[in-house]
Amino acid sequence: MMRMRIALLTLVSMLLTITEMTVNPMFYVGRIFLILSLAIAVLAGFNFIRSNWQVNEDDDLPDSE
Repeated sequence: MMRMRIALLTLVSMLLTITEMTVNPMFYVGRIFLILSLAIAVLAGFNFIRSNWQVNEDDDLPDSE
């Protein structure tokens, strides 16, 4: 459920960024939402990597001698 909320927050933030930057590129709200959506995307990427990180210790690998 948390991933769905993060995805919706990112989507809404990106849509607001596109809308605000299209209407008035000098408006600060568009820039704020752009920074917010970028930060959420980076944090979601790090969270995805952290949740899927696995260290495989294979005994089949040859010893380095």
